Amino acid sequence: MTAALTCPVCAHVVPPGPSCTRCDWVLSGGPWLDVDAHARRLEFHAELTTARRSFDVAAAVRAAGDDQALLKRVLTHVRGDASAEVKIRPAEHHTEPLAVVGAFAMDLVARHGELAVVDVRLDGVAVARIDVRERHVPVLTGPVRLHAWRDLMPALPQDHDELALVLAGGVGRQQRRAPVELAELALGTSVLVLHRLPDLPIPDEFVSRFADVRLVARSEPVLDAAVVASWVARAPLRHDVSLVLVDVDAQGVTRPVTRTLFSAGTSAGDVPVEKLIVDAPAGGRDPLVLAVVSGPAGTPPRQCEPISVLRCELGPGQPHELEFRLDGPGEITLVRPRGKADEGTALRWPELLDDVPPRYRSDVNALDFAIAVELGGSADTVGARRKLAVDVLAHLAAHHPEPEAVRAAVIGYDDHRLTRAVLKSTRGFVALQDAEDFTAALPASEPIEPKGAPVEDALAVACSLPWRPLPAARRLLVIGGRPPHPPADSRISRCPHRLDWESLVARLDRDQVEHVAVWDRPAWTERPNDEARLATRAWHALASPRRPMLLSGVDAASVVEEAGAVRATAPQPPLLFPLVPKN
Repeated sequence: MTAALTCPVCAHVVPPGPSCTRCDWVLSGGPWLDVDAHARRLEFHAELTTARRSFDVAAAVRAAGDDQALLKRVLTHVRGDASAEVKIRPAEHHTEPLAVVGAFAMDLVARHGELAVVDVRLDGVAVARIDVRERHVPVLTGPVRLHAWRDLMPALPQDHDELALVLAGGVGRQQRRAPVELAELALGTSVLVLHRLPDLPIPDEFVSRFADVRLVARSEPVLDAAVVASWVARAPLRHDVSLVLVDVDAQGVTRPVTRTLFSAGTSAGDVPVEKLIVDAPAGGRDPLVLAVVSGPAGTPPRQCEPISVLRCELGPGQPHELEFRLDGPGEITLVRPRGKADEGTALRWPELLDDVPPRYRSDVNALDFAIAVELGGSADTVGARRKLAVDVLAHLAAHHPEPEAVRAAVIGYDDHRLTRAVLKSTRGFVALQDAEDFTAALPASEPIEPKGAPVEDALAVACSLPWRPLPAARRLLVIGGRPPHPPADSRISRCPHRLDWESLVARLDRDQVEHVAVWDRPAWTERPNDEARLATRAWHALASPRRPMLLSGVDAASVVEEAGAVRATAPQPPLLFPLVPKN
């Protein structure tokens, strides 16, 4: 049996042969004759010392890399003269930025569902374990653990600088034989190695066990929780991120659905924000639930994982533009409008969907209410008309089952005059409070034509209003004293705009706008003549099929009741999710 040989230069056990298979030191040669054996011994010793130093110095350079301070310290452990000049330069390797490696790591997590990231460096081997758990978001499971090299190979030296030399394959003054056993780490099947120590034999031996290896510069930040968090923040979405809405069909049947905000594969920063138009349900008084969820395309909302469940104030019965920002795979921010976290609401997901009523009618209490007020007359006369209009609007706000579902338009009509517009009106339909404020500021004016007022101009405006589709209720209230200008009558001036009030009333009837009239009947209309009869007929037509009410004998409640503006409807269960827009 042939005894194993240990190379005097690299300290490795080598098979029998003329030279070391690792460092090429000549182990044996042919017989030689030298009369000066002492000189030959000195020469051999010098050659061996130089070879040992060169071997250790090369290892020291590999161990130090570009760190000159470390190189200076490691050189104190080499065999031979440590003060001699070192001209060896470390080998250069193509490394990848840590952010690029992180993107690859997140791709592995998406494919495998878990990943062990191993950072190989001089102070040991750091291991971070990343797993995909709830919400399909990569998370760091536990702290990043550092395994010192002595934990993996107990025979390694304790001194940090000497350890670096031995890791790089050097022997050093202690004449240490390189350890041969490297402990295993239970890392699982999906492993990514960050290799910062290429060309160092012991780290290379460790790294050789793994398939996914990326070279990383030593200057890059070490693997820790902050690094993993930065990777996760840039990780592509594994599944679509969507907002939960409620779709309502023509029969009022509700169905929870999702609308995609960010598609699978999107990373934070790829798009600045995403905007989505939603409708707020009418009549809602509680903040709506904005539930942002994650799941494969087509997954029912109930089976999606919640990412963010907020409460948000949205004006009932109105469209709203929501703006979201992707800050990470599990971080979605509602940019506009502001919402607030509600732990109780979030804990009830997905049971919140059980609260969605099976049927919902957004138009069950919808009301478009227009008021035409004559402004010609004395301050007291116009003041009484104006007060009734204000009281009617206030009554609707106080007694309508869903005041938010009511829109109001106010048309103040003045006499035709060259120097002033005949109409003072809101711009279409507005909220009740805005209409009330507008009406309260309408001024009285001196009438010009004693037996005719531009009611027809107000009717033309009413016909052109953006009435909501049926079955939303449509009502027009006319408050005044003088009748409209007749299409043809030699005794009363005609409308300068050539408007025919009867045709306009017929158009309102066709559009199913129900109209009522309140008349502060002038004294001349009670005389037994044609002018009085025409005025009376006109006001009856403005109130048809009802009769005109007299201003002196009505109040806001009776006017609202006469107009049928408050319908008796069963209260609807509240709907706390936004609606899919219909327009």
